[in-house]
Amino acid sequence: MMFARLISIVVVALMLSEPVPGAEASQVEQSVFSLNEAIRQGVVNWRANPEWPTGTQGQIDRIAALAPGLIYKVGIRNAWGRMGHQDIARAASIYGALRRAMPRAIFGIGLNETVLKDYDETLNCPAPLGDTQFRATAMTKPNEPLLGGTGWLDLAMPAARDFYLCQGKMFFRIGFTLIHFEEMENVIAHSSSPGAAWNNYLAIIKTLRAFADAAGRKIYFSGDPGPSGKGMPLDAVYAPSRFFHTTIPAYVKFQNKIARPGIGDDYSYTLSGKLIRAIKAEASSDARVFFYVDNWDPRQDDLRRMMELDPINRRFLITSSAEAAHQGGVYFIPSLDHCDGCVPPEAVGDQCEILPGTRKSEYDAFRCGDVGAIQEALDLQSPDRALH
Repeated sequence: MMFARLISIVVVALMLSEPVPGAEASQVEQSVFSLNEAIRQGVVNWRANPEWPTGTQGQIDRIAALAPGLIYKVGIRNAWGRMGHQDIARAASIYGALRRAMPRAIFGIGLNETVLKDYDETLNCPAPLGDTQFRATAMTKPNEPLLGGTGWLDLAMPAARDFYLCQGKMFFRIGFTLIHFEEMENVIAHSSSPGAAWNNYLAIIKTLRAFADAAGRKIYFSGDPGPSGKGMPLDAVYAPSRFFHTTIPAYVKFQNKIARPGIGDDYSYTLSGKLIRAIKAEASSDARVFFYVDNWDPRQDDLRRMMELDPINRRFLITSSAEAAHQGGVYFIPSLDHCDGCVPPEAVGDQCEILPGTRKSEYDAFRCGDVGAIQEALDLQSPDRALH
């Protein structure tokens, strides 16, 4: 416990030492975009990797050149299934570098839907929780099927509710102002009491909104379309693009493979207008709708479909999906990088997707020369950007 307390003190010091996070975050609030302004400037997803030999700054400089108004989710590498002191310290450091590079942008972060089976961390939570020990055994159901070796959080349990409250307040105090609840619908379904889990989500959102109001700052919430349409007070919903699934009947009808004779490998994929209409019908009319590149099944998920393509058809997927989204009144979020090792190396269609010196796959838009396509995707979805 003494060591955990020492790390907590260090983490808080790191958060408050950044130019903007913590106590200084309110000083820049006047200049930060509103959610609608940020979306008009452009939206991307980015997974920060603190283990890169040159750190994250090179990537951040390239992102700043794209000038997005919103990074929907700043992913922290290797933090899925846990959120410990080191991960929070990394998030604070990365946030500070992002804020310095993009002073007006909104930065979002996700709250994990699962925890490692042996998760046991004491976090230095904002009041009234204070130092709180969180254990997987108090936040998950015994004998519940695992997700990738991790246990679903049971949001019906008070400890799981407090875990989300603690993280939400900590990330907001750092400066993140869009909080995404990962797999909200599945978390509710896997809970010991779906009704209690629903009510705890409502309580978490209400408490975090009050926390933000007390600080004189805005906070936004994101989750799944289904709960949004049933009354969950979300500002945005986040849906997978489902380019070409083959095994799940509910997704097969959204297959959108495009024949392109004589161009690269003769085919590509794009976001389906049918899927756009289905998700809009499912979500609240008040929520902004975003589609992203999902990864969960290396045989057929969105990431697999994108990475199996040759370069020209991969870029077509990015720009055509953005165009389809814009026409449908929604938004397609280009990924700047994505999940190392999630697609078999023999399945990738472009050698830029193999990490140098390894046989491990990873998508990186900068390494793969997709910046122009991403720039076009942002411009297609924002008349404001196209004027500049």
